[in-house]
Amino acid sequence: SMAGSSAAEGGKSAPQAGAGSEDFWPDDCEERYKLVAHGKPSASDSTVHEVQGESEYYASFFFKAPWGEKEVQGFAFKSLIDNPKVVHHWILYGVGNDTSQQDGAVAADPAHLLPTTLPGEMFIAGWAPGQGDTKYPQSLGLYMPRGKQAMLRLEIHYNNVTSTKKESDRSGVEFCVSNKKRGAEVATHWLGQTTFNVPAHTRQDVVGTCVPKLEGG
Repeated sequence: SMAGSSAAEGGKSAPQAGAGSEDFWPDDCEERYKLVAHGKPSASDSTVHEVQGESEYYASFFFKAPWGEKEVQGFAFKSLIDNPKVVHHWILYGVGNDTSQQDGAVAADPAHLLPTTLPGEMFIAGWAPGQGDTKYPQSLGLYMPRGKQAMLRLEIHYNNVTSTKKESDRSGVEFCVSNKKRGAEVATHWLGQTTFNVPAHTRQDVVGTCVPKLEGG
């Protein structure tokens, strides 16, 4: 049987059955968690995140990895979109050792468009309109952050520029993990360069180097 875990209403992980279509979740899932947007910088917060009118920004919600020091793999990730009027996309990042953020911390400033990030973070999962949920084949497990200070960052891009009305949101992600690893472990690695600018009617070569490396390895 699968042990169900999900986030408390504001985003902290707590034991309770996860929501969603049960047939979506793989049989070898052991634990399920929800990480969702919330308003106050507290691991037990259950308030909504408020999106001001005529605003656009990236909000970061930080969570201590709820599986503790266990080495787990991720098997499936389901998008939870609460307010599609203002959610442009979300991405879940993670890192194995971080002391810069507290469990439940919120960094969301409409005056500062760019997100607050975790040093050395890895891409775990994401969603944008038109994209489905992520479920790995039975032979593959996603490498998840490991260690005493493992931290996750839920980044949500909010866009409410065309309305003067304030909106609320509790979007996020529900996912399942297991410490019974599958045969092959996978991870996402960045390729090439993302910090370049090619002005109109010009041409240039952009060169980048990718050296895949897992934490501690």
